[in-house]
Order: sequence, then structure tokens, then C-alpha cells
Amino acid sequence: MKTLSNSGLSINKEWSNQIPDEILASFQSSDPPIIFIGSGFAKEAIPPLRTGGELASLLRTELGLDDSGESLAELLQYLQNHLAGSKKRVTDWLKEKLLYGISEPGGAYRLLLELPSNVFLTTNYDLLLMDASRQINYRLIPIDDPLSFNTSLHDIKVMKRTGL
Repeated sequence: MKTLSNSGLSINKEWSNQIPDEILASFQSSDPPIIFIGSGFAKEAIPPLRTGGELASLLRTELGLDDSGESLAELLQYLQNHLAGSKKRVTDWLKEKLLYGISEPGGAYRLLLELPSNVFLTTNYDLLLMDASRQINYRLIPIDDPLSFNTSLHDIKVMKRTGL
């Protein structure tokens, strides 16, 4: 195991050989990197969840629409505006397709939260990162609007990371 000094991060040698040195070094800085989690990470859930692209394809089929390259967000907005009339149907659709209450975060979620970073960004609709944080008693602050991000980011930078 290779350990990054000052961070306590242990990385399997096979993995560390595949991670560029500048990324490994960034975790040693006093201002660690922001980690972005895309929908593909949900494949680490138990059972695995669909990616955003897979959900978009499924919704497009259910709506009977041709593929014109719309994103999942655009298709969900279409569902709300033209068919559902409310967010409830959209929320119910997402909960069903994201196995809400059934799927659990896999070990990769907990490992991700153990990285020496203070900010995790995700556009995912699932709550698996929050679920994983509760399992390991790690305090995550969800921010769901861009206007509050800068204020929260300042607060995060002055907090010390503890408890892992």
C-alpha cells in the first residue's frame, strides 16, 4: 500500500500506478480537490442503478419520443409540463427507476468519502452519497441551488474535516 503523507490516504499500488502523480499530490495540498461524481458512479450501488443516459433512453421510450439528444433533465421537464402537470409524478418516476428505498450505496461510496476532500459535487438524482455519509457518520451539507454554493463553500473551507 502506498500512503500519501499528511492525508492518511492508502492506495493500492496497482491503482496508484494508474493515477497521475499530480492528482495524488493534489490530495496533499492544504486546499484539496473538489470531487465530482457523475451518474456512472451509481453502478457501484447495490443493486446497481441506471446512468443518466440510460434513464433518459428509458423515459424517451415511455414518452414515445424520438431521440433528438435531449438530456434527462429536459425529458423530466417535458414529463412534468406535458403529461404530469406536477412534480409529484416526476418524483415518483425517479424514485421508481432509482430504486428508492431499495438500493444501497456500495463500498465505493464510503471509500470516496474517505478521500481528503471537503467538497463533493454531483448532479445525480439518487441520494446514495448522502446515505453513505450517514452510514459512516460523515456530515455532508446538501446544497441544491447554485446561489447558496459560494456561501456554503466559504463555510466548508473554514471547517476542519474530522471523524474518519
